Amino acid sequence: MIRSPLYPALRAAVLARRVTDLRRLLVTHGVIAFADLIRNCPPRIADDALSLLGEADRRAVLARLPTSVRHRLHSGRHQGRHPIINPQLSRLRSRLSSAVEGPRS
Repeated sequence: MIRSPLYPALRAAVLARRVTDLRRLLVTHGVIAFADLIRNCPPRIADDALSLLGEADRRAVLARLPTSVRHRLHSGRHQGRHPIINPQLSRLRSRLSSAVEGPRS
């Protein structure tokens, strides 16, 4: 269990894809505190948070993470951002595209 008071804000920002809120957490609390938060997050949340940051911010945070943490995260291997995979969102997109396109023949 993560005890950081920042974790709920980070998780909410990641799940809602609110880049501005993530950036605000980083700027307000600093790179070291943000990196510490990322280090203690589940890998999926940490990876998604890093993928939403800009390149310079992501590099600054990654530089302050231990090597073992960097290796467990996928962001270090991506050449850009990747989408958050949310099953509920995927189902909704599928339904919407079916409604727009109509039934398939």
